[in-house]
Amino acid sequence: MRSGLYYAFFALIIAAALIGGLTSAWFATETDRTDNAFIAGTLNLEVTNLNETLTGSWEPGECLENQYTITNTGSKKIYVRASFEGFWKRLYHRNTATVTALYNGQIVSDADQAYYTFGDYSPSFSPDFTPEASIGFFDDSIPASTVFPVLWRASGSADPTGPVLDEIGEPSISITGYPDDCSGPLVKPITGSALSNTYPGLFGPGLNDPDPDKVRQYLGPETCDNFYTIKIDEDQDGVPDGGTYTDSKTGFTVTIYKKLISGKYYFAYQTNFPVYHLYAKGGNQGGNFYLYYPTYPDGVYQDCGLSQPGGDWSHITFYYCVPPANPSIKIIKQVSIDGGASWLDADEAFGPELIGYQPKFRFWVTNTGNVTLDNIVIEDDVFGHFSTIPSLEAGASDGFIIDDQYLEKVLDSGNVQIKLCDISQNDYDKNNWIEVDGYFYYRHALESGQSVTLCVKACLAEPVGALYDGAQFTLYSYFEAVQTTNGLVHDNWVINPY
Repeated sequence: MRSGLYYAFFALIIAAALIGGLTSAWFATETDRTDNAFIAGTLNLEVTNLNETLTGSWEPGECLENQYTITNTGSKKIYVRASFEGFWKRLYHRNTATVTALYNGQIVSDADQAYYTFGDYSPSFSPDFTPEASIGFFDDSIPASTVFPVLWRASGSADPTGPVLDEIGEPSISITGYPDDCSGPLVKPITGSALSNTYPGLFGPGLNDPDPDKVRQYLGPETCDNFYTIKIDEDQDGVPDGGTYTDSKTGFTVTIYKKLISGKYYFAYQTNFPVYHLYAKGGNQGGNFYLYYPTYPDGVYQDCGLSQPGGDWSHITFYYCVPPANPSIKIIKQVSIDGGASWLDADEAFGPELIGYQPKFRFWVTNTGNVTLDNIVIEDDVFGHFSTIPSLEAGASDGFIIDDQYLEKVLDSGNVQIKLCDISQNDYDKNNWIEVDGYFYYRHALESGQSVTLCVKACLAEPVGALYDGAQFTLYSYFEAVQTTNGLVHDNWVINPY
């Protein structure tokens, strides 16, 4: 039978605690519940985070360690346990675009990247720990969070410095008619008769044009192994403006434009192979020989302001070289943070900071070789495969603009695992800790004033995708304490090792 005196004493102590504002004063039986002998005590826990910032390499499969010192600063004997929760904060974004193309089974490729910095756009995180304890007396402590290194090149894609490409590779300028601002010809013509006096036999018997073999012998080019000619055997009336002619043996193509200027016809042309010489024949007036080589050692692809001495031409002969196949391609990736009003290369870390717009990316592909490329595939290590161009002629370009739909993407933190450290260090003994149902429990009761160490390692358990490139992991730790008496640990922590 309970004593009224004890109950009165108990009520008096509770009243004193409430009046004095002793928020950390707790009352419990010290031995068994039947004697109703209550004594005052405090339950208080302090935890120190040894390393608030971790450094070093943190790659998939690697772990970084941290220690916590737990001290019982109250008067009651306690049990303690710890749990952890973390999140990824995207500090900056980098993704890499690649392009591949085919030429006769040969693969050519290129890559470029672009950065931007999130600023305040990366999602924030506040730990919301709801202690399981709800019966009796418990205390909790949240020490300072631990910040991990920023993941760098998480996707294992292109080199982080990347190619430095300052300007978009616009398509090569193509003339689409006789140019109004023609400043040609590129070289001053020499009449055929003057050349034949200088180079005997240049015009063989019965030839209206210089002999290609003699032209090669006397006038080069020395570096061309595939020297050919094509004769457009039509006069100025027979050649339509914009007419295109092809040498089926080599694939050489030339487009000719003409214009009547002060009663005399002039012509312009554009080719796909380098032209080293050109001869415009004009009946009895002879012909004009345009010697581009050696003034232009690599030949020319277009010219204007050409004619023959008298005015009307009878035919035009091109002396050209078939260059060796040189397939190549270039991709430039740029970012816009102002809705597409301007574009930045942003090749180097960490790019421009977002200012309120959905970031956009521009991908510009240019065939920088001298042959047509097929099956041009554009991919991105974040956006995946998003475009295929069937073919792209030499010098031609094509491009795409897309929005970054991953701006507000929240990264999954399930790829980080928290485990006990493997080795003993200082006063830490792994055997004194046990993991149960997501919590780390200290196996023994802590006396007032006693401290213990918990050493945990955070492991990046699996490879992460390109979205994690430039992300930083922050780990929050949460420690709980429950007094050891009256079986309250079982009432509050239903699953426990005690």
